[in-house]
Amino acid sequence: MPNNTPDTALEPVEPAEPIAAWFGGKKYLAKRIAARIEAVPHTCYAEPFCGMAGVFLRRSRRPKSEILNDINADVVNLYRVVREHPDELVRQFGWVLSARAEFERLIEIPPETLTDVQRAARFAFLQTVMFAGKPATMGSRGTVSVSAYHPAKLTAARLRRLVSRAHRRLQGVHIERLDWRTFLRRHDKPFTLFYIDPPYFGHENDYGKGLFEREDFARMAELLRGLRGRFILSLNDRPEVREIFSGFQIEAVETLYSPNARSTRRVGELLISGGGGGGRSVTTSSVSTMWEVHTTLPTMRNASPHGSASNAALSAAATHPSGVSRARRTVSSGTPST
Repeated sequence: MPNNTPDTALEPVEPAEPIAAWFGGKKYLAKRIAARIEAVPHTCYAEPFCGMAGVFLRRSRRPKSEILNDINADVVNLYRVVREHPDELVRQFGWVLSARAEFERLIEIPPETLTDVQRAARFAFLQTVMFAGKPATMGSRGTVSVSAYHPAKLTAARLRRLVSRAHRRLQGVHIERLDWRTFLRRHDKPFTLFYIDPPYFGHENDYGKGLFEREDFARMAELLRGLRGRFILSLNDRPEVREIFSGFQIEAVETLYSPNARSTRRVGELLISGGGGGGRSVTTSSVSTMWEVHTTLPTMRNASPHGSASNAALSAAATHPSGVSRARRTVSSGTPST
């Protein structure tokens, strides 16, 4: 008799780091979010707003299927080049200087006029030297980051190390460029776990005007209430967010926002979780029961949870508002902190 129970065993994987900074990255939060993710059985891991994939790359265990998505064409092109042409990408940085003049030159070049490798190198350069990792769509000549306290981050040796590790980590990963709603609907399976990191409330246009609207939070909450899979959502702690996502499990945490070496402040953030049948909260005690409902599903070898192949190319949106670095500290509601 065939075993139709999805295999939720996670395999060890070598963690990596983001190749460049990203506005609202998860440098300080990644390990704790990854621990929450790995506590939930899943066969498919999916991110609708991956950006520089700060959480994904830092995971130490992986499921059978992983799907990254972003609407930013430069993000997806970078991942494809890192996976398929890592050596050529690194060669682009052999003689590059971390210079304001180079930033001003590259930001004026339309990315569509470049080869895929040149486009990936341009994007990695701009994101590395841009203040707070703001996407180039938000860029201006006044946002170059030059520190009197640290050496330049843009060096060939550093890029070689980051690209090499990311190249290995991206093997076997599916990459999409879809609207977040389409992505959630397409990959919603009982064995899928979504990590959702949208633009923060009040910062909807931070990754491109019109890509994500204030009303999309309510639309997202409604979609998540009917999700068959499970999700973990990170957002800034605002009364409006708590109201919109009431009914789900909400965990309040404290983190750090440090756009540069001399400016750090504590901010509040929420981890919101649920899914698995009509918006029920995902708690450690309920995971096994929720999973047993789906033991008659076909195995991943017979039913793929992903739609298109991995050689797509992305275009301009990502996730959060203020803050490249955020590190959580205390939990005031929901599951106790560990």
